[in-house]
Amino acid sequence: MPRYSEEFKAKVVEKMMPPNACRVADVHRGAGISKATPDAWHREF
Repeated sequence: MPRYSEEFKAKVVEKMMPPNACRVADVHRGAGISKATPDAWHREF
């Protein structure tokens, strides 16, 4: 399983928050990560 930097995680979570509010499906495809990963990172922040 790849490890991602805290900076990368924060950028992905930021895309899911207002004012951007992108859908998880769009975020995970754009970042090249699994669909569940952005949700897990969102719970961390």
